[in-house]
Amino acid sequence: MKLKKLFTGLLIVILAVMIPNAVSAKASTSKKITLSPWVTEKTHGMVVVDVYASLKNVTGIEVKKGKIRKTADKYWENSEIEDYWYYDKETGITNSSFYAYENGTYSVRLTVKSGRKYVNYIKISNLEPVSERGQLTANIRKVSKPDSKGNYTITVDYKKELTVSYECFVGAKVGDVVSIGGREVEIKDFQTMNEDYEIVSRKEFDEYVDCIVVLPKNAGDFYDLNEYSYLLENPDHADFGFIRSFEDRDTFVAYDDYEYWTDGSDYYVHLFDTVYTGVKLKVTKDTLVRLAYADRDFYGDKPTISGTDYCAARLGTKKLENAFIPENLDLHIYEAYSKKKGFTDTVSEIVEIYMP
Repeated sequence: MKLKKLFTGLLIVILAVMIPNAVSAKASTSKKITLSPWVTEKTHGMVVVDVYASLKNVTGIEVKKGKIRKTADKYWENSEIEDYWYYDKETGITNSSFYAYENGTYSVRLTVKSGRKYVNYIKISNLEPVSERGQLTANIRKVSKPDSKGNYTITVDYKKELTVSYECFVGAKVGDVVSIGGREVEIKDFQTMNEDYEIVSRKEFDEYVDCIVVLPKNAGDFYDLNEYSYLLENPDHADFGFIRSFEDRDTFVAYDDYEYWTDGSDYYVHLFDTVYTGVKLKVTKDTLVRLAYADRDFYGDKPTISGTDYCAARLGTKKLENAFIPENLDLHIYEAYSKKKGFTDTVSEIVEIYMP
């Protein structure tokens, strides 16, 4: 009997050592739930985790940071509620997903109609630190020819969204001129939406206003007139809207083509302020590039290529099959991080931002 117990104990130790310590869903509490990260290599910003559950009649899905093996409510206080999931009748699988914004263990609890609860957890360890510049949107202005080692140098402009606090408009009326960071705009309209989803104009600002139409006194304060040269001849076309943020009602975000908010006829086009100009960064074959416009059947669900192939394609010295790279596409550019050196001038990842 003692020998049997000893063998069992050794087997448990061996199995514990065999369980991987990286991003994994194998350390499961319930075999009915599988958690799968979209990205397992080093990445930035966030990792999307898919939830696959061989459960039907799901009534609730919760996510909480930390390893939680228990199903009792006291362990799940302040959990994040996932509002969306889908049940596939053919496969018998309920699908959902959540975002992991930092490394650590994340636990998921599913509740079914009978009241029974199931839990599982996953460890995320592939998120790298992000520099201040990596939090901003970027454009590549120039790509150099490769050096003797095959590496490229890109010249980058970093931008941030143009936003303004609601306090800027408190007490303002239509026709007033206000200053946005030292740049004057005339207020053309205050708009809100009634219960019938109709746009209603207001003469002055109040807490119900969701869109503020403005016209710059100088179009060049907000637009690149080399790109939008027609604004010199038609300055009234330089109007744009500050639309109240869905995440923070104290903040208004500047959008050109703001008419989408009114009638759904166009897409939002963000307006930006350039923060860093002419930043030079090195791109190597280890730089990971995530493409926005590529054939998924050819590249897979998450199209990626090397940084050197990306730069060569932008220079026109290499042709990518079944992929299109727009020159002026907005990007997220992340700089590589070293524990010894901190953030370096080498690009770790480039993510193209899909724009409809």
